[in-house]
Amino acid sequence: MKKMSPNGPKVIRIVAMIVASIVGLMVVGLLIASIFVTENIRQWLWYIALGLAIVLVLYILIGVWLKPKYEYRIFGYEYSQQNIVIREGFLWITQTKIPVFRIQNIDLEEGFFMRKYDLVTVTLSTAGGNHQLTLLNKNDANHIIKLIKKHGNLSEENVDLFHSQQKYEDQDVQKEELQ
Repeated sequence: MKKMSPNGPKVIRIVAMIVASIVGLMVVGLLIASIFVTENIRQWLWYIALGLAIVLVLYILIGVWLKPKYEYRIFGYEYSQQNIVIREGFLWITQTKIPVFRIQNIDLEEGFFMRKYDLVTVTLSTAGGNHQLTLLNKNDANHIIKLIKKHGNLSEENVDLFHSQQKYEDQDVQKEELQ
């Protein structure tokens, strides 16, 4: 089985650290606010800050350290002319087999940090629901899309705008090369 891009865990860590920083700022804000209130309210703010600090430590251990390693190890996908198999999960691992001819729509998601590392998340839509191939290299995602368009029932309109724009940019480059 193929895995997510080696840069995938980096993106997961970066996003988790941003969330942890926001929660950390909330804890600091509560501690600063406790200076300006009465003793009774101060005690409650300290309890809330302590609870958030415990949640923060657990989130850092799980979200920043454990989850990226584990997701990289568990997540995988295979594709052939007939099927795409996705293996994913954190506590419960599932393996989903999607017939290529059942895929009705493909969406590509490219977040800010994903763009920096040249990654995309591919969402495959079928009548039974949506399935995601997370944090793939753009070249791998384009290869999967070409395979689905070739062997599935997918028309050009059912691939999202990102991929269509990339196709038109590629055509413009080819035209310039011919001139």
